[in-house]
Formats: sequence, structure tokens, C-alpha cells
Amino acid sequence: MFYAYAVLLVVSGIAMLVVAAAVSAQGTGSRVITGLFGAGYLGYGLYLLILRPTSGYFVFFYAIILPVLLIIRAVRASSAKAQEQRILAATPKPIPYPYAYPPQYLPHERAATVLPFPQPPPRHMDHSDRF
Repeated sequence: MFYAYAVLLVVSGIAMLVVAAAVSAQGTGSRVITGLFGAGYLGYGLYLLILRPTSGYFVFFYAIILPVLLIIRAVRASSAKAQEQRILAATPKPIPYPYAYPPQYLPHERAATVLPFPQPPPRHMDHSDRF
């Protein structure tokens, strides 16, 4: 029982440190807390394995539950971030021009360059159309 508990602490600590370092979808605070718990679990597990205290040791029952809950939380955050990325990728991009007009047809530029009616053809001044 003693060695199983100590190995479980070491494995849980390593798993939490890996999750804290690898899953970037979590917030910074959540990653720090997961990393601190992972370091604590790893340190206490190594202490139990290396020093083998004869006076006794503490068995934390949440030592089994907490790593599982933190890893589940990290996986959910990662899947939520992936779902958000898929939704953003599927969303059509907005049209950069108002009312889908290209820049040459915008009203403020059209007034200076395009007349509402075409200009009449130029009249020749050779006076040939007089009677």
C-alpha cells in the first residue's frame, strides 16, 4: 500500500506538470495552480520513495481525485478552445467595403470621377450644319 500510494503521487504529479505545461487553452492562473499541485505531489511522492519515513506518513484521499479533476478540466478547456477555433474558421469573413462596393465605386469618390450621365459628343465648329 505504501509504495503504491507513493508511486501514485509521483505519477499524478508528473501528469499534472505535463498538463500545466502542454495545455495552453487553460488560463494562466489555472496553469499555475495545476503546476503547483503537480510539483507538490511529485515532491511528496519522491520524499516518500527516497526517505521512507518510519514515523508515519499522511495519506491524502483527495490525492486520487484532484489530479483526475484537474486533468478533466484541462481537457475540457482544450476542447472548448478547439470548438471556438472551428466556429471562427467556419464563420465567413466580413466584407471590407461598405455595402460590398469596391473602393472605386464609393459615393465620395464617385462624385468626383463619374458623372451621372455620359457627356455629349463634342460639336465640331466647322459650321457645316448651317443652312
